[in-house]
Amino acid sequence: MPNPTTAVFLNKTTPAAPSGQQNISFASDNASPQQSITASDPVMVGDAGSGGLAGNVPAPAAGDAAADKFLKADGSWQTPQMVIGFMIAAATTGTAVTPPGRLIAPRSGSVRKCKVVVNTVDTGTVLTFRIKQNGTSVFTSDNSVATSTTVGTILTFTNLTSTPLPVSVDDVFTLDITSGSAVWSVTIQLE
Repeated sequence: MPNPTTAVFLNKTTPAAPSGQQNISFASDNASPQQSITASDPVMVGDAGSGGLAGNVPAPAAGDAAADKFLKADGSWQTPQMVIGFMIAAATTGTAVTPPGRLIAPRSGSVRKCKVVVNTVDTGTVLTFRIKQNGTSVFTSDNSVATSTTVGTILTFTNLTSTPLPVSVDDVFTLDITSGSAVWSVTIQLE
């Protein structure tokens, strides 16, 4: 029978756990010879800026697999971010999209903002645009790029109808130029 006054170390960190594994911490319910020991595996703590802790990950909710969600480093289940982009060489008024004319979302995900890179500026005509998802604008109002904008400027628009804006596989995106000219050249993307 073990001596009840002898110290027993049940949560050793040495030797180190094999690669890809972690030691399990043990706790004794009592010190009598009839002791029971329970193993506890820590729960993952996500990174909030200074690192996290390894452990069991949080369980996904029902439907997370169908939504193609992934476990983010902060410990939460997230929908993948999408990037849908348009390159316009001549932004004349009307539906102006480089071929094939419509962009199709390859998978489900979400977008949080719209970014525009200005390649060429028309100093006499404002560029105004909207992006449609399945025929409905993704913005609360059309976005504009001023005639005084410098080439190379990156603009960010966050006036989406919802944030994040959900995207389903096979959603169709189009770009409408509501004001512009053949001089304007821009790259526009949802991300």
